[in-house]
Order: sequence, then C-alpha cells, then structure tokens
Amino acid sequence: MSNTLKFGNGKWAVKEGSTLAYNDENGNFKPLPFTFDRAGSATRVNKQGLIEVVSNNEPRIDFLNDSKGALLLEPSRSNLITYSEDFSNASWIKVQASVTSGFTSPDGATNAFKLVENTNNVAHNIYASPSITLGNNIFSVFAKAAERRVLGIEFPTNGILVSFDLIDGVFVNSQANPDGFSITPYENGWYRIDIQENLTSTSTVSLSLRDDNGNRTYQGDGTSGVYIYGAQLEQGSYPTSYIPTQGSIGTRVAENITQITPNLSNSQEVTAFIDLGARPLTGSNVTSNAIEFYFSSGSRIIYNQNGSSQHRIEINTDGGSTRNYFSTNSFSTTSIKIAIAVTQSTLKIYTNRGDVWNTSIEGVADWSNLALVQTDIIQSIGNIKINDLIFYNEALTDQELINLTKI
Repeated sequence: MSNTLKFGNGKWAVKEGSTLAYNDENGNFKPLPFTFDRAGSATRVNKQGLIEVVSNNEPRIDFLNDSKGALLLEPSRSNLITYSEDFSNASWIKVQASVTSGFTSPDGATNAFKLVENTNNVAHNIYASPSITLGNNIFSVFAKAAERRVLGIEFPTNGILVSFDLIDGVFVNSQANPDGFSITPYENGWYRIDIQENLTSTSTVSLSLRDDNGNRTYQGDGTSGVYIYGAQLEQGSYPTSYIPTQGSIGTRVAENITQITPNLSNSQEVTAFIDLGARPLTGSNVTSNAIEFYFSSGSRIIYNQNGSSQHRIEINTDGGSTRNYFSTNSFSTTSIKIAIAVTQSTLKIYTNRGDVWNTSIEGVADWSNLALVQTDIIQSIGNIKINDLIFYNEALTDQELINLTKI
C-alpha cells in the first residue's frame, strides 16, 4: 500500500487556515490544500494536557485523553456564564461558603479558586443566575479534590443534581433523574463534571460541597473545600469544549473544512479512509453532521450522523438528491472507521461494524463515466473529531480494507 497523503494518527502540523499532510515515503510534511475557518478563538487540550486558547482560523488538534491527538470540529456554542473563572465576582452568590484564589488550574495558570465551607451545620454552596433558554442545557465545571472530595452540580430550582467523587472520578448519587451527566479526567487531578437536562422552567446553576458520605448538609470546619475552575452553561444535548468568559456571554463559532483535495491526477483508483471519534447521538444539534467524499463525476459518498439514534452512509449517484443508503445501524461508541475503495468499475465500502458493501459501478446510475482525478471532502458543520485521514492512489484489497477498519 502506497498512500498518497494523510493527516492524523499522531502526525500533525498546523498553521492558520490549514493543516499539513504527512508523506510516509519521505517522512516529510507537505501542504494539504484545504481551507479551515473559525472566525474567533477556541480552546483545546495541548500535548501537555493543559487547556489553551488558539487564535482565529487555527485548526484545533486536541489531545484530551488521546496521546495521538485529533482534529476537533464543533458547532457554534455560547457560554451563558458571564464570569466563567472569576468565582469571586458578585454574580456568584456564596451561601454558607466563601472562595479563595491563587490555585493552579487546568490551563496551568494560578487562576483557579477554592470553594470553602463555613463552620455551620448547613449546606455550603455557590450559585449563579444566568439567562437560560428553556430546552436542552448542560452545566459543567472543572473541579479537583482538596480537603473535600465530593462535589454536587445542580439545577437547584428544578431540584436536579448529581454528585461526583473527585478522588475516584466516579458518580456518587443523583436527584430527580437528570437527563444525563458525565465526568471526564484532565491532568493533575482535575475533572470536568457536567449535568444535562431538558429544562421546562428557568433555573439557577449551583455547586455544592458534600462531606465524604455525600451528605449535602453537614458540619463545616471553616477551611475545607474543593478547587473549581471554568464554569459553563450551554444550550444543547452534549457538552463541548470550554469557552472562557470575562464579564459577558462568550461564543465559539462553528468550524468549517472545505476542499481537502489530494493530487490524484492520472489515477484511475483511489481508497479513502477516515477514523472518527464517536460523538453523541442525541439532540437536534447532531442531525446535520456529515463527511462527504466527492468524485469528479459529481457522485459522492456521504457519512451522515442521521438524527438522534443512527449513523448511516449514503451513496449519491447523480450529484443531486438521489440517495442509496448503505447502513442505518449504530457504529461503535468509541470509533467510527470507514474505508472506501473505488475503481472505474467497482465500489467497496468497509466499516468497523463489519459491514461490507460491494458493487459494480456500472450497476449504479451515473457512475459509468467516473473519472478519478480528485477527491474532495467537505465538512460543513462540526461536532466531529478526525483521528486519522488517509488517501491511497490505489484500490486496496479486501483484506487491506478489513485491516484498516478493524478496532
């Protein structure tokens, strides 16, 4: 197998507006002519495991719990918490608690706070009252154990809460059956915890200390607490990357990739392989995710996250609205691998589910004149992590396709 070019699988080099492709044959990077745009800054996790801000139009190679990294593409989201890091601000109401500053945060600076209980036998918490639009909302925060190891995250007006153990990194208990929640490890003992709910009435958002047994009401000692950083309230059915704010609502705009065009001149065969990190399958914001493999005849093969429950592959044979659906079953929750091998007479699609779709192109309308002079990929709406993308200037064998897509 002699691949023409690839990016990913640990081989990353980026610049404003584009990334570079890696050539296995000479071990060098070369330009990969596609455009990347994001009209604003955004955050990623770098190789050191720290959160960092990247500037306008810089592709985000994200290393969150992934030593090889992945190209992160997300839709537009806003953080409705206006002071996401300054918990001393008056917009954060302290109840039987206080905050102290000057602790190392997940971005490596000394800008984290400690939520400290007072000495009363009561609940100890901090809350804010952002402008909430009813519907799917996610409240998240970065937290790290100090003298206390359990922290609750809540929509208290609705009575919905989840508690997490910040030593073991596990769920402790919940109340009122929240729609969802998660805990994600970061470097240096930090976790990002979140609670997800389809709100039918407005609510505050709150963080509440617990004793080691998970009790909300307990006798405080005046010094114990939990470290906190980076609160975020966003509309949607799944959490996205952190959006810092400093006095007003912050928005990360959608990211777009267009025209990834490998040089396949004079080639009559091509194999395209893509490895995607699995993304959530619930909520309206995932219905339009698509990776489209365009061929010069106008025909295209589309991976589409279809609605709230399924992935599928569509084969468009006329450059218009005609669709032949290859798969409507869910992929693995951890990886989505698709390999497409095309010649002027055959089309093969393999996936990591073990699916095989094999046909003669002459048997599919409008593919008989296929001329493989180029292959384009268009990613119009984010919410995808691209782990690996490879183009080969030949149609791989069945066994090679199986090897590429196996987990």
